[in-house]
Amino acid sequence: MENIFGVLVAIAFVIISFVQNYRKEAAKASQRTPHKRPSPAPVQLPNPPAEIRQTVDRKVKIPKMEYKPELPAEVIAAQQRRKSLQESQVKIPTRLPEPETTKAFEFDLRQAVIQSAILERPYK
Repeated sequence: MENIFGVLVAIAFVIISFVQNYRKEAAKASQRTPHKRPSPAPVQLPNPPAEIRQTVDRKVKIPKMEYKPELPAEVIAAQQRRKSLQESQVKIPTRLPEPETTKAFEFDLRQAVIQSAILERPYK
């Protein structure tokens, strides 16, 4: 408890010294810069009246729709023939299933250890 009291006194002393130094510096600064008279307000010239502009609505021209006559039956038939030819040429071939003749590789750990011991004998 005694240590805390000593620390608090030291902190209070430091804070008080900072405040006193700040006040001294502020007093010196006010003496260095003499007070100036406020400069008179600049004389304002009368502003010319602003031009008033009126907005004019512009007329938008609507494009005229032209009449498109019906196509003759021959043209429609030719278009359908071309479309059917294109569809028949674009067919995607289906995937053929792969033959299941390939057998999965089987690994026997016991057999591998035995063969390894036979091939790499510790003695010769």
